Amino acid sequence: MYKILILVSLLTVGCAGSGGSSGGGTASVKSLASNWTRSDNTLSLNLTNIQIGVPLTFNFTFTSGAICQCSITVTGLEASGNYTVSSCNYTGGGSGNPGCASLNSTGTYSKPASQLSICDPGCATYN
Repeated sequence: MYKILILVSLLTVGCAGSGGSSGGGTASVKSLASNWTRSDNTLSLNLTNIQIGVPLTFNFTFTSGAICQCSITVTGLEASGNYTVSSCNYTGGGSGNPGCASLNSTGTYSKPASQLSICDPGCATYN
């Protein structure tokens, strides 16, 4: 269960889309390298330092306060690609380890505009 939450949260890159605006408005396009919150508000992801093809140490922060530190590598393009999460360890907070090792995974992401979907194989959406 945590694996799906983390994967979806991590890249929040996967199966979501967003519409643009018409008329005088401006379509919202959010960079992959942004702060993301899972649509059910259970997980926040700070991907502001993510670079495609460059491994990054990353923290998964759960609403309980628990933190899992992992290594993440994203390959592909800004709009879609693959990710690998590895070496996940509990670093504190919450009421104990939420199952950080279960976050180690690989999957796909998509980010057509201002939403991120992460799939492994189920998908989670982030805004």
